[in-house]
Amino acid sequence: GGHAGGAGGDSEEMFGVLRQLLAGRRQLLGKFDKGPAVAPEQMHVAPPETVQQTLGELQQRALTPVLVDGKPSLRTVAHVKQDLLAQLRQQTPDGKVPAINEEDGDTIDLMGMLFDHLMKDVRPHTPAAALMAKLQVPLLRVALRDKGFFTEQEHPARQMLNTIAETGAFWLGDDEADRGLVDTMGMLVDRAVKDFDGDPKLFDSLAGDLSGHLHTVQ
Repeated sequence: GGHAGGAGGDSEEMFGVLRQLLAGRRQLLGKFDKGPAVAPEQMHVAPPETVQQTLGELQQRALTPVLVDGKPSLRTVAHVKQDLLAQLRQQTPDGKVPAINEEDGDTIDLMGMLFDHLMKDVRPHTPAAALMAKLQVPLLRVALRDKGFFTEQEHPARQMLNTIAETGAFWLGDDEADRGLVDTMGMLVDRAVKDFDGDPKLFDSLAGDLSGHLHTVQ
């Protein structure tokens, strides 16, 4: 659908509110976390285009599980952020520490909170959980470009994520789950990972295909 003229401003404003909440939460956490601070002059802030490009490279890599307490578990957005900074380190001048600008950093942290929230209802070893993990990087790239991802219920990329999370919570818990649905969702997620190159229009078509399939199933 077309966006109304004022929607961008509302999204920015709403995103500002989310960032304030995040800053408050960070201050609270900061009281406990006395890690080594990096002086600003040591930081090399990656330009947004470099962040997009680097995430694009991560997107094309196979998702390897990470080890948590020695057990393989799904990647979280926090792991994606670590991978991103590790990649950026290779392009950072000697003696500098790679950094992401504050707004982009907040976007990544908000995405982490959103995924953590959605994953609470999705069982960890189900197809839906794996599909959601695959969507982390493409959706991060969408959100970095378009704050409406967080603030617009109708945002197609957001709808796709919500649909998979809801389906995962209700339908995909048992083995006799609708195989056709699992396969369709898997196919659409693979298309997002393979074909997403920064143009959010891809999600219009993916979200449309997914809701079409769900109507058929119902």
